[in-house]
Amino acid sequence: MHIIKKKRWNKKFLVIMPFLTFLPLVSLSCVTKENINKNNADININKSQKEEAKNNKETNWNTFLKYEYIDLLLRLNFENKEERDKYIESQKKRDEAYLNEIKEALYYTNAVALSHHVTDNVVYEEFSSKLDKLFTEDWLWFLFNLDRFTFINYEVFNGFKGEFDHLNEDLQKNAQKLGAFNRPKTNQIYSYAVWNNKPDTYNDWIKEVHFITKEGIIFKADLKKDKKTKKISTTIFRYSYIYPDLFNNEKRIKDDFDLGRYVSVLKKGEGVLSKDGNKREGSAEKILFDETFGGEPLRYTIVDIDNKEASKS
Repeated sequence: MHIIKKKRWNKKFLVIMPFLTFLPLVSLSCVTKENINKNNADININKSQKEEAKNNKETNWNTFLKYEYIDLLLRLNFENKEERDKYIESQKKRDEAYLNEIKEALYYTNAVALSHHVTDNVVYEEFSSKLDKLFTEDWLWFLFNLDRFTFINYEVFNGFKGEFDHLNEDLQKNAQKLGAFNRPKTNQIYSYAVWNNKPDTYNDWIKEVHFITKEGIIFKADLKKDKKTKKISTTIFRYSYIYPDLFNNEKRIKDDFDLGRYVSVLKKGEGVLSKDGNKREGSAEKILFDETFGGEPLRYTIVDIDNKEASKS
């Protein structure tokens, strides 16, 4: 009896063992299929997100190119539509690698780095040339990506006006009010103004296009047409200006601020020095204009760029 029981137990054991051996294989097979399905789903989501980001970017470019001041700059630069379209496409192709390149260049050439002497001359020249290219050749890309750039207050005042300490105190007060850093939230503008400078020996015409964003930040682009080559060049001025009482004050920007008037008094203030050398022609008019909007505008210069490639909302 004992032997028979043992044999029966062995039969049962033999029957159960293959089943137990098969279980891990079944579990492994299920896990593998689940992982494959999950990976495929992740790939599909990633592709979908990339496609959506690409479509959003194209939509944003189309909207941007319809802005009146952008259309003006493009038409001033390229009389030929084919050349204009070719330039636009080249700007659209700027990718993440270019963002990283500009970020690195700004790291070594921004005002803070230079003031602390962390950049030697050789390094400065190398990275400075990249920024020159940004503001002269890739100006359209710069304006499209304006909301990626961070600006730092570059406190400056005109020593020809008033008392030194008083002016410095006012500027410091306004700097505290607006903050040391500024990152534009939009490249949309309220208005633009074109100033025609007198042609010189080398250029058929010289223009300045000033524009104020919906936040109240003033930018400028310098354009000129070479007399010999007939080539038109554009350079984005590297500084932006903010009046204390205009910043994020939509009503005052729209109802009170006359950009054409601003440019006019600004240009008068750049006139020749008076006989005693203590003031510039038109400077009193500029001071009065400034006081209307909280005092002399603060000057900001670019210090950094957000190099994370993401679609604009």
